[in-house]
Amino acid sequence: EIIKHLSDNSINIDINQFTLDSEKHSVGNVIYQISTYYNTENNWGAAVSGIVASMEEERANGADISDGSINSLKAALSGPLAGIGDTVTQSLVKTVLLGICCDLALNGSVLGPILFFVLMSCYTLGLSHYVYFLGYKQGKSSVAKLLSNGKLAEVTEALGVLGMMVVGSLIASSVGVNTPLVIS
Repeated sequence: EIIKHLSDNSINIDINQFTLDSEKHSVGNVIYQISTYYNTENNWGAAVSGIVASMEEERANGADISDGSINSLKAALSGPLAGIGDTVTQSLVKTVLLGICCDLALNGSVLGPILFFVLMSCYTLGLSHYVYFLGYKQGKSSVAKLLSNGKLAEVTEALGVLGMMVVGSLIASSVGVNTPLVIS
């Protein structure tokens, strides 16, 4: 139905008449296959798209990979990668950058929001690019390698400690408390 809707309303051609590399899969079926919904974190989840692209290339070169195995892989990896991405990106990296840049902004520097935008954009684009091509080059085994060597846990813990230090120093330098109590 999605392909029919696309061909009737947007493209105005029958996309099922074309084939890919003289395979049995039509362009319409491939578009339907790649538009299957899955939800993951956008930076770390780019590995899923890289792995799927690698599997599609293997299938185009003659490997026996079914549509179901690709969809299963997307469903299986989207959750764990979203958990990693949400923890590292949203809880650690963004917190550290906001802590530093908000302190700059509170001190009157216009550099605070600009620096946050630039650094967060560099992190997002750089990590997404790296993780996508890691997934593409290493295929299905890339996520297992990433999770099994223990480096990710070490980096996550180190970023957590750094985040707590930045937030602690921001609180200490930005929050003032006055009490009527006097220690004599």
